[in-house]
Amino acid sequence: MTRYIGALVLAAASWGVLGQERSLDRSVATVAERLLPPVIVRGRPLQTQTLENRMRELNVPGVSVAVFKDGRIEWTRGWGYADIASKRTVERDTRFQAASISKPVAAAVVLALVSRERLSLDRPVNEHLTSWTLPDNGHTAGKPVTLRFIDGRKSYEVKKPFEGVLGNLQRRFNQTESAWMREELSRYQGSRPCETCSGARLKPEALSVKIAGEHISSGSQRSVADALAWFATLDAKLT
Repeated sequence: MTRYIGALVLAAASWGVLGQERSLDRSVATVAERLLPPVIVRGRPLQTQTLENRMRELNVPGVSVAVFKDGRIEWTRGWGYADIASKRTVERDTRFQAASISKPVAAAVVLALVSRERLSLDRPVNEHLTSWTLPDNGHTAGKPVTLRFIDGRKSYEVKKPFEGVLGNLQRRFNQTESAWMREELSRYQGSRPCETCSGARLKPEALSVKIAGEHISSGSQRSVADALAWFATLDAKLT
């Protein structure tokens, strides 16, 4: 009897492991074969794309993907090449040079923690660090390094709740007078038609008034030549 129970336990454990492997395979296949578009418009067919095609489109030789579930890494995998010249492929432990990409993310997290009073800009930074600390040297002996940035001319402080990354980008885009800055910030913006007016920027009441089956927005989108031709046949369409 004990042997039968042991066999049943092993079978159940094996089936559970097999189920987990199949779930991971489906998750990997979703990333590799069914990437979602950056913008999804309700009512329109969903156009997915393979990771390989997306990499080719963006001229990206290699990527590393890590999928999190319930706060833990569920699986990691690499695609493409880490070095094209040597044909070195991307593996799970391949390291990439993130350069300055991580700086805005780190700054946003710090400001969010400051707004929640979990960090102080004026206390020594080593009081907040746990896995490593900033070593003492000739520059820090007299004055410890803090999170407040002072370059001799300006001091940046947080005196209000953190507005969020999206809110910060939108505010800077609206307030800047620099064409270069607007162009840079526009790289992080996208556009999609309104689900109510389909991009006409009119209230439903205005769109409900139509002439010959068309609302005012349709007429404003015509060229001068097309508008003349449309008005020339308008009398025959009116009752």
